[in-house]
Amino acid sequence: MTLPFPDTRWSLVASVGDGSQPAGRLVGLYADAVARYLRVRFPEQPGHAVDDAAQEVLVWLLEHPEILGRVAPGPGSRFRHWLMAVCWRAACNAFRRQAQGGPAIDPELAAPEQPVDAGMDRAWAESVLQGAWRDLEGRVAGGLLDPQCQEVAEDHLVRGMTIRAIAAARGIGLGTAHRRLQAGLDALRAGIQERLGAAGDAGDPDAVFRLLGDALGS
Repeated sequence: MTLPFPDTRWSLVASVGDGSQPAGRLVGLYADAVARYLRVRFPEQPGHAVDDAAQEVLVWLLEHPEILGRVAPGPGSRFRHWLMAVCWRAACNAFRRQAQGGPAIDPELAAPEQPVDAGMDRAWAESVLQGAWRDLEGRVAGGLLDPQCQEVAEDHLVRGMTIRAIAAARGIGLGTAHRRLQAGLDALRAGIQERLGAAGDAGDPDAVFRLLGDALGS
């Protein structure tokens, strides 16, 4: 079940309209997830065309923060759902109008009728997890984590290996494998929680594990 978007986050959306918060902070958080969602919705279109359509409407929103300031939550809605629906509708318009010399942004995009679908949250989960992986890689590259922490996390989460199988495959002790896996998972959780907090989802104690499962397709 989709929970209502937290009031605090909608307050941030409203603050964009009065100029006290930068629109880029809000839009940037979801840009990758929007692009992922549109690529799934428009499989017949070249990836660069979909990305261009998404970028065009996101830039338009950045140039019109008053539109963001007028956004109101709907039943079971989250801000990312609204943003993905806006970009989906803009992409539909763009692809229809290509023959007439290019798309025009429709101000009525601020009230899309596209319903929430499972692909929206899946795209968001994949984006959040990808960002957390980048954080983990950065910690390894910066010497803050043993490289094997990342490798063992990949063995477990991506390849589905048990801790005993990981220890045997890498020639390390069971205790060492467990510690390195825990360190890798902790780093991933921290990256995920940071993004969930920015999106207003941090109050959900199961969100990290649900996102991991959704993004990995389990």
